Amino acid sequence: MNIRYLPHQAPFQLDKVLPREQYADGLRPTVSVLVRNQQSKILLVCPKKAEEHANAFMFPQGKIKQLETPLEAALRILLRQCSYKEEMLLVSQTKAIKIFSIKVDDTLTKNHHVVFIRLSGNQVPVLNDENRKALFASGPNNLWSKVSDCRLPKRMMVVASVVRAVQGKLLLSDRWQLDRWQNLRLVAGI
Repeated sequence: MNIRYLPHQAPFQLDKVLPREQYADGLRPTVSVLVRNQQSKILLVCPKKAEEHANAFMFPQGKIKQLETPLEAALRILLRQCSYKEEMLLVSQTKAIKIFSIKVDDTLTKNHHVVFIRLSGNQVPVLNDENRKALFASGPNNLWSKVSDCRLPKRMMVVASVVRAVQGKLLLSDRWQLDRWQNLRLVAGI
């Protein structure tokens, strides 16, 4: 399993359907949604398939269907997994963060299109059967403790996405200051 960054001047376009080649054999375009509440905390969910790992939290995520934009996929995933309706989100402020390519096995590579979106308030998610619990991480150390059981590529994707959001001034809290990331970035390998 490895992770690599796909080079793009702009990470990707939120409102454009992905090119057909993104759906070739062995590729699965995926959207991963970095959700921030009004207190600059980040939503993490722990899916059932990670139940044996207490700290295998990740962003809400799912497949991007053909003829669906990354933004449409993100809104569909948040509604299905967390019961967040579009009016609960500040959709006009949504940002494309980055694309991470994670090789799952010899036959499948997931291209995670990470999307940043803000909640209009501090709504707690209502989870479906796919996820067993959720929480809001409040800073780098809290985030790290909740993703520490994830596979390395996924853990790196989560941490790198949050670092990129901090660099882009999308997380507006002293808890997320870049100087607090130095040791964590070394441990995370980014």
